[in-house]
Amino acid sequence: DDDETRYFVTSGNDCYIRIWILNNITSSNSQYSFNIPYDTINCQLIDPKIGIDSIIPLVRELYDNSGPVHAVTICYPIVISGGVDQIIRFWDINTGELIAKLVSHEGLVSSLVITLTPHILLISGSHDNTTRVWDLELSDREDISNVCKRIKSCREAAIKRAKNKK
Repeated sequence: DDDETRYFVTSGNDCYIRIWILNNITSSNSQYSFNIPYDTINCQLIDPKIGIDSIIPLVRELYDNSGPVHAVTICYPIVISGGVDQIIRFWDINTGELIAKLVSHEGLVSSLVITLTPHILLISGSHDNTTRVWDLELSDREDISNVCKRIKSCREAAIKRAKNKK
């Protein structure tokens, strides 16, 4: 696995976070629909013009035994999840290891977005009617600092590769 691989993540009531790989997708259509049947580990890419285009390979499953997972986002090499237990979890995409937890809300976590400018900011929404903005780089916690280091390292490597391609 490397940071040029294109991933997407799914989650649901079965407590699994599934990481899928998109690198082999060659459809000319830029709008896709994904058919992920309930209780399966198959994902099909649907091209509206021609029907089923390809099967999307499953890379990894992460099991969150705290309950259904309602929100996921990815910022290589980190997958971030949240759900009914009100905790945001940070997972390593390559190993599946849970590397940090953040007690976040008083209701289930229903949305997550991460942005890298100007700092590594995580925005979370919840059924407690709050939206919170977390500047992860300002955290004094070692586990959250480790999350930031992993993200920054991959981002810097990607920028360096892009410069070398010019």
